[in-house]
Amino acid sequence: MKPVVVIFCLLSTWTLTSNATVYSWTDENGNVVYSDLPRPGADTIDLRARVQNVTDTATALPTLQTASTSESIPQPAISISEPENDATIRSAEGNLMIAAELAIPAGVTQRLQLLIDGETQGKPQREKTFVLTGVERGTHTLQLQLVNNQGSVLASSPTTTIHMHRPSKLHNAKTGPVPTPLN
Repeated sequence: MKPVVVIFCLLSTWTLTSNATVYSWTDENGNVVYSDLPRPGADTIDLRARVQNVTDTATALPTLQTASTSESIPQPAISISEPENDATIRSAEGNLMIAAELAIPAGVTQRLQLLIDGETQGKPQREKTFVLTGVERGTHTLQLQLVNNQGSVLASSPTTTIHMHRPSKLHNAKTGPVPTPLN
């Protein structure tokens, strides 16, 4: 019995709304008026037609620009203070210390992720200093990212290039040069 009542209610609601007629006209002040009562000179509006909102972009854009510039939200800033860009690091063990400078607005969680040559190194950390050992010889790029708890990047530092100088693996410091035989 209940399904029949529900179906009857749905059908009666559909019938009532499908027969509704709306009229529109412009009054003596230039305002558009809508009503369900007919009036001489009123236009009939078809409610079954698809409605599409259209905005005049010439008037909408300046409003958006003034709203965005009036409320400046402080953005986090991050940079690498040590080593300097294009620095040469001389270390037999490949030791490297990286220090960060941060400007973080209140409420932003501080977690730093280090990237060497575009690859992440370890997990994000709260400390501003990274100490690495065993960095291979050659030229490397360094970058720091400020990440949130979900891993989304909030800010990135400019890329810093360093040059790691280490003794060659071809020359073993302990053995020394091979003596030439005397005949």
